[in-house]
Amino acid sequence: MTSDSWLIGRRGQALAVAIGCLGLFILWFGAIDPIRGWFDDRQRLLEQRRDLLHRMETVAASLPALRAASARRSATARSPVPPTRLPQPICRNVCRRWQHPPGST
Repeated sequence: MTSDSWLIGRRGQALAVAIGCLGLFILWFGAIDPIRGWFDDRQRLLEQRRDLLHRMETVAASLPALRAASARRSATARSPVPPTRLPQPICRNVCRRWQHPPGST
């Protein structure tokens, strides 16, 4: 029996099938599956953007009615407090804290 005898016959065929399956396994999980996952992620992102577009178009369609209602309301009701006496927005303090958190140097 020679050292190459394991390459011929049923043993050689089984080894060839095992190597072929291993190659397919590596190809699938190394290249095809990540690419397919990337395409699925892109598809989900596109669907989300389409849904957002639909919602934004709905909101944009209602904008003229909202502007008309706001104009009617502002024409009939005046603010009892002059704008100069309104309190400063809380956002200003929050923004300052965010820009310069306590303990930062």
